[in-house]
This record gives sequence, C-alpha cells and structure tokens, in this order.
Amino acid sequence: MTQQPVNPSTAIYLGVFSRAEQRVLQAIFRAIAEGGGTCAATVTMLARDSNTSKATTRNAIIRAVETGLLEKTERRSYCYLSLQTSWLREAIMAAHGGGDARASGHG
Repeated sequence: MTQQPVNPSTAIYLGVFSRAEQRVLQAIFRAIAEGGGTCAATVTMLARDSNTSKATTRNAIIRAVETGLLEKTERRSYCYLSLQTSWLREAIMAAHGGGDARASGHG
C-alpha cells in the first residue's frame, strides 16, 4: 500500500499534528515565505520562533515529510565538523606527531 500525499489543511484538520507541531509548521511556512520559497532556518531557530522544544520541532518536520507536506533537504553548517571528519583530523594529527587534536588545543 503506497502512502498518498495529504492535503495540508486536511492533515491539520484530521489531527495529524498537535497544536505545538502546528506552531512549528507555521514558523516553517513563515520562513519559506520570507526566504523566497525555501526555509534555511535551523531546528533551534524554528523551536524558538514556534515556542516549542527542539524535539517537538524535529517531530513536526519528520511528520510533515512523511505526510508529503514538506520536502526536506539537509545541509551541513559550515562551522560543524562531521564525526568522521573529526576522527580523520585526529588521525592525521597523531600520524604527524601532533598527538590528540583535542589535547593539543587544535580541536
């Protein structure tokens, strides 16, 4: 059985989203309108704007994607290292005699 996309007004009407999740969706739609068709807000920003927790914000996004209300494209922030990159950097530092990157003050 394939899942059919849900009309946004029907999804909210049928109680798919809690009131808190609806506030998150409103914050997302507001960000989309202000961002020229895309939402570049972080989970923290959306949680703040909707006066909800980050967990509620993530749950609302997951549910909206599952129901076809939103399309999610993840992007990495320029200032965050992935865990794999962090391990790689530590391995390179150790191989070049730099020791642990965290202990040497470089990480």
